[in-house]
Amino acid sequence: MEAIVLVGGLGTRLKTIVSEVPKPMAAIGGYPFLTYLLEYLSKYNIKKVILATGYMHEKIMDYYGYRYGGIVIDYSIEYEPLGTGGAIKKALENVSEKDVFILNGDSFFDINLNHIYSKHLAIDADLTLSLNP
Repeated sequence: MEAIVLVGGLGTRLKTIVSEVPKPMAAIGGYPFLTYLLEYLSKYNIKKVILATGYMHEKIMDYYGYRYGGIVIDYSIEYEPLGTGGAIKKALENVSEKDVFILNGDSFFDINLNHIYSKHLAIDADLTLSLNP
């Protein structure tokens, strides 16, 4: 399984608090927030993650490199802002499987990815969304 994590935003609302790193690298409990997302994905046997980067992408690449535990990390780098849809479209060029999870790199809610994927396959969906109020 593969996942795309959107980590390329400018983080303008948090810039006064987190200015030296991109928002997904903000320290939470001593670790970058993105680490928690990678741990979560690892729990569901995701083997490849494409980090859709942009703003301060070097900081993310320097910290994580090309592997995190059992996850291979690939990068899709925006050199000019493409917006959410553009970032996803660009990152999809790096996907090798038919289906892929797409997550925001600055938010988290615990949902069983195996359950969502099973439902997705059972109804032969083109797209499945998970939303949290």
